[in-house]
Amino acid sequence: MANEAEPASRRTDRHGNRSDSATNGTASRQDTCSCFDQRRVSNRRRVSFRHERQDTSSPAWQHLLALIEEAAADGREVFRPLMEMSPEDRRQIVTLPPSIAKLTAVKQFTLYGSNLVRIPAEIGAMSSLQEFTPYTSYRLHWFPYEMTRCPNLKRSTVSTWAAKDPGQFTIGLLLGPGARDRTLDLSAPLGPQGVAVEIEGPDGLVGGAHGLPITRDDDTPSAAGGTVHVGPEGGASVQLTLPAGALCPGFDGFAVQQRLMSPTDSRNTIIGQPPYRLTVSISDPAIGALRRQVGSTVPGDVLATDNRMPH
Repeated sequence: MANEAEPASRRTDRHGNRSDSATNGTASRQDTCSCFDQRRVSNRRRVSFRHERQDTSSPAWQHLLALIEEAAADGREVFRPLMEMSPEDRRQIVTLPPSIAKLTAVKQFTLYGSNLVRIPAEIGAMSSLQEFTPYTSYRLHWFPYEMTRCPNLKRSTVSTWAAKDPGQFTIGLLLGPGARDRTLDLSAPLGPQGVAVEIEGPDGLVGGAHGLPITRDDDTPSAAGGTVHVGPEGGASVQLTLPAGALCPGFDGFAVQQRLMSPTDSRNTIIGQPPYRLTVSISDPAIGALRRQVGSTVPGDVLATDNRMPH
């Protein structure tokens, strides 16, 4: 694994191409956006609403309409329409149909890497929506006020550094001590060496980094010295960020994100393992000490988890 500020490796990708920097792979699915220039701290331009018109007669728009109708009909709770569209079709979608108001059962709405420039007011009718993820939708600069009418919306992942960062992966971790009457106090920033992340595919390493800092959720308790307190009741909830620069050259962040998800059928039922394996590990002496206290047969100080589904 590599330090978070450096690419994971320099290598020939699976297509036989060599590169000194990761390709962003966005040309076919997103138009460029120069509204924000983080490198210039003065004379910044005023950002205005975009006025691109949606071609509602295009096959891409009709495909999106059909996907929405299908999700509404089967009461789907997780809706990722762009994953079912080609890069060319995704690029043609600059807004969403008003029919998203029908998606009253959807709890998680993912629009990762979209070409959207606006969200319609009808999103306010998505009464079950809990998580809205338009992450790396670089041309989307505004949310409609009507989003405040989604009573259950708790989380939204957006790209605030989009102009200077090609993207990043946000990973949530829910920690538990593994014993009803025990607690675990992990030293900041989660182990003396931070958190390590590896992404592996069928052909080997896709990306990785170590020494990654974490961000505690607001309700996660901390002990003296900033340690993360993992109690027997609620545990602890934290987040970490893996920069897209940690991907090996030749890998596109959007494609990697898709391959970290389990494949699903038309009713969003998981039907297999994710093509890529994501492993997150923490090394802390407190982990080994707790294992010895409870008589665990698992050796060492490393606590690891991955995105694989249990059999």
